[in-house]
Amino acid sequence: MEIAACARKLAMMAEIFARRTGLPAGERELWWIDPEAAVATELAAAQNITRSLALHQTHRGVALRDRLPHVAALFEAGLISEMLVRNIVWRTYLINDPDAMAAVDTELADQITRWGPLSMMKTEQAIDAL
Repeated sequence: MEIAACARKLAMMAEIFARRTGLPAGERELWWIDPEAAVATELAAAQNITRSLALHQTHRGVALRDRLPHVAALFEAGLISEMLVRNIVWRTYLINDPDAMAAVDTELADQITRWGPLSMMKTEQAIDAL
């Protein structure tokens, strides 16, 4: 799958996830499974992939949409790889301050297209340095 198509798919999955899980608690009380599992099952069936893979992709999509919009734009433009996106999402999950997250997103977007090929360790170190 081309990078831009993958980015669009993750964005769509994030939107569906937000729509399905954003219901008030009263509307979910009688659900037999939680909203996250229901959405993951629905997305997995639509794409003919496992529920686990759908859930992982959806979480990446939500992270890109909500926490890393500048990185998401580069991904959608096909300027960075899915592997780099996975690494960025994973390495930034512990940032819980919105201002710090926005600063890291901006700085990453400014730098990552100039990094060139890096080993996994050097990529992680560059992300962590920000």
